[in-house]
Amino acid sequence: MSAILDSLPVRRVRRALATKKVREVLHEVPPEAVRPEAAARVHGVEPAAVARVHVYEIGLVPVMVITAGDRRVAEANLAAVFGLDGEVRRADPARVEELTGFPPDGVAPVGGERPMAVAVDPSLGRFPRIFVHTGHPRVLMELTYDDLLHLTGGRPVPEVAEA
Repeated sequence: MSAILDSLPVRRVRRALATKKVREVLHEVPPEAVRPEAAARVHGVEPAAVARVHVYEIGLVPVMVITAGDRRVAEANLAAVFGLDGEVRRADPARVEELTGFPPDGVAPVGGERPMAVAVDPSLGRFPRIFVHTGHPRVLMELTYDDLLHLTGGRPVPEVAEA
């Protein structure tokens, strides 16, 4: 096993996969395939199938939003989606790492330092397989949309993403 696949953040994600009984399919990508578009080419999928994990804070509460690669977070809707009051702020890179324990360019949807409510862009359901970072910028996990929902405990919310 490579040093990257055996790194602490990736091991935390692997434990979460095992705990939720989700099949572990991890892909280590070469350094030149770190960007989602390049990773999509490596795996023969469209870039939209590479999910993006976003961390926000609403007031003092951290939340996670997972979108398809061709969608962006509808920030104006987040407070209502999560039923929270307060200013909606995208977490800066240092805060992302503090909240998740993952580097900002490799945030995984599970295995983070603290639990967060998760909202998922249901447009990800259009893909038979999706890819998402696994705690390291060079490691992606391959799973189905249903596995993503099961793994994260997230709920599909159309209002979290826009084209």
